[in-house]
Amino acid sequence: MRERVTRIVAVRSAFPAYRYPQADLTQKVAELSGLGPAQRALLERLHANAGVDYRHTVLPLPEYGALGGIEPARVVARPPRLVNIVR
Repeated sequence: MRERVTRIVAVRSAFPAYRYPQADLTQKVAELSGLGPAQRALLERLHANAGVDYRHTVLPLPEYGALGGIEPARVVARPPRLVNIVR
């Protein structure tokens, strides 16, 4: 009897609909996290040195404040996983 093997036949990238400059996202994360001046400066340096110009988010940036922060958004906005298995 021949063993069945699952194979991945295709992979592609998918980005959420909302795209923001890194600086805008940094400002919102700092605002929602309630960071003090020293922590905010560290976050700004970290994001500035990340080499990323834009970030994509699942929700529009203003909606994260209504959720009470970034962490709750991970649960609310988790996109469905699409997996196709070809045997």
